[in-house]
Amino acid sequence: MNLNPAYKVATTYYNRGFNKGKLGDYTGALQDYNKAIELDSSMAYAYYNRGFAKYRLGNLKGACSDWRKAQELGDSSAGDLLRNYCN
Repeated sequence: MNLNPAYKVATTYYNRGFNKGKLGDYTGALQDYNKAIELDSSMAYAYYNRGFAKYRLGNLKGACSDWRKAQELGDSSAGDLLRNYCN
């Protein structure tokens, strides 16, 4: 359990971004992931999904940067994306 007081609010932004991404609103998702990360920069899954939103918006360099950060924070699934899309 995360005791960071901003974690709950950050999670709300993350969830909203995730739902926007599922609907194809990658710009909106990106904005919400940015806010989630601003509130709690240890959210590996926010970096992972923000990277996906950046990728869908044509920003491969930004996507790779976020996937690297997600991997540094412990998201092992980001390694697959790094190997497949980021040389």
